[in-house]
Amino acid sequence: MSKEKSPQDWNTVERFEAIVHCHHLTDDQASAYCREQGIYLHHLNTWKAEFFVRI
Repeated sequence: MSKEKSPQDWNTVERFEAIVHCHHLTDDQASAYCREQGIYLHHLNTWKAEFFVRI
């Protein structure tokens, strides 16, 4: 992921991959991952909630 890419530009597959990647991480570790990717933890949590609504 490019750091210039905004959270709105992430496609469904990229969002799902980020959710899976962070599933086993602590909040601090997930936050660090998010910072590296140019997103915030609340984006990840929102995307996760959106996926569960679709199921």
